[in-house]
Amino acid sequence: MWQQLAENGSWQGEIWNRRKNGEIFPEWQTINRVEGEDGKTEFFVSIFSDISSIKNAQRKAEYLATHDVLTGLPNRALFQDRLRHALAQGRRQNLKVALLFIDLDNFKTINDTLGHEYGDEVLKQASVRLKEVVRDVDTVARLGGDEFTVIITGGDEELAEHVAERIVDDLSASFQVKQHKLHISASIGIAFFPDDAQDSASLTKSADVAMYRAKEQGRSRVEFFRSDLHVRLLKRAAIEEALRSAIPAKRLRLVYQPKYNLNEEPAMIGAEALLRWRDADMGNISPAEFIPIAEACGLIHELAMFVEDMLIQQVKEWRHNKLSPPPIAMNVSPRQLKEPTFAQKIVKKINDADIPHNLIHLEITENALLDSNDAVRSNLEFLAKSGIELSLDDFGTGYSSLSRIKSLPIKELKVDKSFVDGLGENPEDEAIALTVLSLTTALGLRSVAEGVENHKQLDWLRQHGCETVQGYLLQRPLESDHFEDLLAKNG
Repeated sequence: MWQQLAENGSWQGEIWNRRKNGEIFPEWQTINRVEGEDGKTEFFVSIFSDISSIKNAQRKAEYLATHDVLTGLPNRALFQDRLRHALAQGRRQNLKVALLFIDLDNFKTINDTLGHEYGDEVLKQASVRLKEVVRDVDTVARLGGDEFTVIITGGDEELAEHVAERIVDDLSASFQVKQHKLHISASIGIAFFPDDAQDSASLTKSADVAMYRAKEQGRSRVEFFRSDLHVRLLKRAAIEEALRSAIPAKRLRLVYQPKYNLNEEPAMIGAEALLRWRDADMGNISPAEFIPIAEACGLIHELAMFVEDMLIQQVKEWRHNKLSPPPIAMNVSPRQLKEPTFAQKIVKKINDADIPHNLIHLEITENALLDSNDAVRSNLEFLAKSGIELSLDDFGTGYSSLSRIKSLPIKELKVDKSFVDGLGENPEDEAIALTVLSLTTALGLRSVAEGVENHKQLDWLRQHGCETVQGYLLQRPLESDHFEDLLAKNG
């Protein structure tokens, strides 16, 4: 600090300070040197601000990024990180790694009959029982919904089966929730590294396939992965094959979900382009199902090009027809951002279509920020300088660092639907959403809440300063012709 003051005449940064009562707190301090007429230092001027609230919000956000909000267990992102670490340890030390994939039987019935409040309490109690069964060195994680995993490093088939059987027994005992005694069971699939798979994705898939076999065999049981269970993977192969022909044949389409401001009379100020696919044989296939397959089999580049071209052409047509589309966002995968020329290519497409840059927004996920790849940063900076705004999608569900977010040209944070669901009813969901909204204010970003489905959620978001919302309450995703009608209606 003193060296920089001597050389440059100013310094700023974070320091720890002490209050009069002895409490240590973080502050942001700026110091400037003031010189006299003779050029010598006369005194220093210091300005500081207490950043305790920002630091607390940062800690909360970083915890939320790696842990499941409801149960406190590691979430999917942290699970994947620990599984990769366990496999690396297994390779170095020639150890087996067992992965248990656990699905709660009959859990949906509890949610449907008694409501999510009861279902959430069952999940919390189940997570406690799971942690009591495993060793301290093992990892219990919640992937989402009623799916859990357990990573056991250095264990053989006997140990893995013993742990799994204990889990089945413990989860079959009743759960006391208020005045109700509730009953569930667990179906568990087990797969081993290196016997059943050599990488984390394949091992997870193998354990998942074994778990479905357990369900088929009557539930409340344990099944080991076997080679004949690859039948479960045939659907994936069928989707991949169909996708390879669907992209060049243009059998996928875009729908558009409007975004609204939170004025007394909400007005449409943007939209998100969402990819949809209906296969002639398999029917509607969810993006959550076919996009990961596209990424795994190398089709994500062709799929992304298809979406880019379709959206840009659609906006061009609307403008040609004298319509005034609002800014429309499309999703960008982490793999796209790692391509060194991604930003230049998409900007060229927009220029060639003679579309103002501010009409195209890009949404990226937190996973895209995990890699410190120079190409990612270069692409984001080029896009921002070109006037294309960037939004961080599903904030809080990934594994990104807040400092990383601060350093990148992000303009907007989207509050994930999982945090919006309980607004107006669940204090924990409200606390999380409030933390995210506070972060957007602290970082000078816009806030968007997705998945708004009822007036309680809408009123809560309006009351707590959220700027923009999207969801079924305001408008479902619209086919292009219906969205065009909405544009014409809005003038």
